[in-house]
Amino acid sequence: MGWLFAQLWFWLLVSFLVGSLVAYLAIAATLPMIEEVEARSRRRGEGR
Repeated sequence: MGWLFAQLWFWLLVSFLVGSLVAYLAIAATLPMIEEVEARSRRRGEGR
């Protein structure tokens, strides 16, 4: 029964690490676009 408990924690750790990596890559890929949109929005606001 101990091996099942160890495997459960191992796969929980692996899935957490994979999920963290996917979230990091998603944010890293979209952050430049978000900053560009914010900068465009600021420029538009200054032109009023």
